[in-house]
Amino acid sequence: MGNALNQAGIRQVQGNLIVVGNFAMNYAIDPVVSTQTLRIGMDQRLWNKEVSRQYSSMQSGTAKPQVAIAGTVQQSEAIPTDATHLLTHRSLVLSEILKLMNIYSNNAIAEMIAQNLGGGPAMGQRVAAELGLPAAEVQLINGSGLGVDNRISPRAAVTMFKAIEMAIADETLALSDLFPVAGRDQRGTMKDRNMPKGIIAKTGTLNQVSALAGMIPTSEHGNVWFAIINNGTWDIRGYRKQQDQLLQNLDNHWQLTPLSSMLIDISKDYFGNPDRIEQISP
Repeated sequence: MGNALNQAGIRQVQGNLIVVGNFAMNYAIDPVVSTQTLRIGMDQRLWNKEVSRQYSSMQSGTAKPQVAIAGTVQQSEAIPTDATHLLTHRSLVLSEILKLMNIYSNNAIAEMIAQNLGGGPAMGQRVAAELGLPAAEVQLINGSGLGVDNRISPRAAVTMFKAIEMAIADETLALSDLFPVAGRDQRGTMKDRNMPKGIIAKTGTLNQVSALAGMIPTSEHGNVWFAIINNGTWDIRGYRKQQDQLLQNLDNHWQLTPLSSMLIDISKDYFGNPDRIEQISP
């Protein structure tokens, strides 16, 4: 955004940086705190070591923006009536957001999406009712899954996976477009995991709990759905090794046959892609 403003000829703002609505950045849900972070990001002269480290991971040749804002960060209920629309930064499509959320198990994004759907408790009740599950099998206190009071039974986890597959059938999407695939998405929650290639899986981790649910593609038996919950000790790494070994044993028994498209990530988009910034007014 800072570079786009520079390209539009703006390097100084004499007034304030005003935020309207729910703006969140770097896991901060307070719009003012998030906007202060945005202000730092748009002016290279304010960068700290962490911002510089993040910048070093960006595409080579990315410019360092300099947008100096003289005023303060302020929150408003509405866009000022005398405002001029300069830029539009369009988000990723929802399927891409969900895929990255699930690969990295991003709790902040999960909670934001849940809040847009009425909040965790209401969402859990609605899911249970729509899928014909006992309410006790889908108990949510938030959208991220953090907290032992969030409880989803293995049957409910499998039912939800199958329902998602059916729901997106008409959207030219597949589960592999929304969830991490072993052998393709070896980052985030799949980093250091040793599952057979082609398994679609979603992890869940608390201090003494490791869960894994997903789908095993086979030619003879079709899609085989699974849910695993290990609970009771602090050996999360040991739980994960046991889960991976179980899936390897099932692979030897059923012979996984993933579609080649499941192992190829054709997405070229990413958070913050400047190609999705459009200059509206000169």
